[in-house]
Amino acid sequence: MKTKEEIINTFKELYKNNEYAVIVDYKGMNATDTSAFRGELKTKCGVKFLVVKNTLNRISSQGTDYEKNVNFKGQCGVVFCNDLLNVSKVINDFCFKNQKAKLVACLNKSELCSEEQIKELASLPSLEVLRTKLLYVLNSVGASVVRAMAEKVKKEGGEISE
Repeated sequence: MKTKEEIINTFKELYKNNEYAVIVDYKGMNATDTSAFRGELKTKCGVKFLVVKNTLNRISSQGTDYEKNVNFKGQCGVVFCNDLLNVSKVINDFCFKNQKAKLVACLNKSELCSEEQIKELASLPSLEVLRTKLLYVLNSVGASVVRAMAEKVKKEGGEISE
């Protein structure tokens, strides 16, 4: 078992090395729910859900950009990440399925984002979906140009060679 000093040092490093810290209230979740939540975060995002006493969390944030915003009450766990979009989707989906878990806030270095802002972010399409839509738009524009040119050539009595 880690000592308090080791826990503080671990969390201090996590605060320094990550862009975001998402705070989740896990009050009422049993061990099975917590394990399922951790498993989803690990497999889908490669991040961990860490539980620590609020006092140790507050102490470990001292000297970091997060310091002024780490002051939570209740049973809160932290998910440290650099990719907030995917993490927020997984957390939001889990909180929707499991009514016991509640998204509290997200810390972005010195800024505090509300639960509503995180839910709004979670509703955005993924990067892959956006890329697919962009490619579709680009392809449809290119195809339209080619069809228009082909029609013009046909009207003028020319031939189209492939």
